[in-house]
Amino acid sequence: MSYGQDYGGYYDDGRYPQQGGQQQWPQQQQPQYGQYGQQQPDQWQQQPQYGQPQYGQQPQYGQQTYGQQQYGQDYGTYYGHQGYDPQQYEQFAPQPQYGQQPQRPVGKTAPKKKKRKKKRNPFLAALVTLLILTGIGFGGYYGLSEFGFLGPSDYSGSGNGQEAIVEVKKGQSGGEIAETLVSAGVIKSAAAFLEASLKNPDSKTIQAGFYKLQKEMSAEAAIIALLDKKNRYVKTVLVTEGMATPEIYKKLSTELGRPVEEFTNAAKDPVALGVAETWFTRKDGKPVTKSIEGFLFPATYEFTPSTTPEQALKAMVSRFNEVAKEIKFVETLASNKTYSAYEALIAASIAQNELRKDEDMSKGTQALYFRAYSKKFPCNCLKADSALNYYFKLNGAPAKPSKDITAAELADKNNPYNTYVNAGMPPTPIGNPGKVALSAAMSPSSSSFQYWVIVDDKGTAAFASSLSSHCSNVQKAIKANVPVRPC
Repeated sequence: MSYGQDYGGYYDDGRYPQQGGQQQWPQQQQPQYGQYGQQQPDQWQQQPQYGQPQYGQQPQYGQQTYGQQQYGQDYGTYYGHQGYDPQQYEQFAPQPQYGQQPQRPVGKTAPKKKKRKKKRNPFLAALVTLLILTGIGFGGYYGLSEFGFLGPSDYSGSGNGQEAIVEVKKGQSGGEIAETLVSAGVIKSAAAFLEASLKNPDSKTIQAGFYKLQKEMSAEAAIIALLDKKNRYVKTVLVTEGMATPEIYKKLSTELGRPVEEFTNAAKDPVALGVAETWFTRKDGKPVTKSIEGFLFPATYEFTPSTTPEQALKAMVSRFNEVAKEIKFVETLASNKTYSAYEALIAASIAQNELRKDEDMSKGTQALYFRAYSKKFPCNCLKADSALNYYFKLNGAPAKPSKDITAAELADKNNPYNTYVNAGMPPTPIGNPGKVALSAAMSPSSSSFQYWVIVDDKGTAAFASSLSSHCSNVQKAIKANVPVRPC
């Protein structure tokens, strides 16, 4: 279709006469249209006559084709009047008569209707934001289903009396703790725990460990219970000063419910448990026997039901290392030319078992060093009954009071811990000394004592520099019914 024909159909509103089916366009110089030819489009709308479009640039409309027309560059000539873009033309173009469907130029599509944006529900958006934020802070656990119109589901009270053991693991978030409590039947919903946590800032200080709680507790009561140390479910093991490893293993076995053999096997490699290799050095020329004895520091330990033998022993060795570092035990003895830190540890273990009072420890270690290293004591033998008893313990036999040790046992050369026939310090410590005994072995007194004996039931020790004085002290002990061997 040519432009002439197309425009004829487009403006067929009765303004122009038709001849032979062809639209007759008005001449450019007709007086009724010429006066409006240069006026603005708004003036056309105000006049009963639409005015004369500017068709002068296209005298032969029917000869142009769409392919020849450059729409982007020639909107004015395409629409029959110069200077107006398509939107302006649509506004000022003549309107069709009633009932006649207008025809748009080929290639011109109707403008798309803008989609109306749906309004968002601000309440719903706020709720979703809240759920996202709480989900991030508490492990992403809480869902919309846990929130009721009147608040989260929760129990009331402090429980129904049924015990529940739960474990709070190290590094767990509030949401993960809540999941644990829900799974154990302690609380009804994690959302309730979240709400109670926000009300109780101390909830952030809940410590890792096992707890003994009750089932069906309110979230608030559960948090309070987790903050109370009395509810911690632990196995308490008290290691007293001087205890030997066989005694410690037996106590650990009872509290943790593990066979003694597991602790014995775990202790075979003390270095693997945290004892530094450098400890096992002697200056007296004797071979070194690596043992965990002496490195299991006496203290009160709290172990969980899941603690392994290795973990328990490592905890004790770690505590020993802390104390030794605190008092600078190794550093102080590094310059000692007579005995090593390991030999001093042995001396500390013997003093811990021979004496009862802290104030006697430094005198006792001084007397032990005199016997072992001065070369002024018979055979340089310690003659310590506690070392004999350690050997008995290693072989499953009970310790004996001094008066009950036989002459044969005192003369047994096959016993490496027989300090009556073997000179110097025994192969290993004979127990686990405390901080006072360690400090005493590191810094013994400057006295010249060679003998000691407990003289009463209060644990008072009497020291002497001569054998005669020592025998007098032994008589005092016998009169006080102390089970000592006669001088």
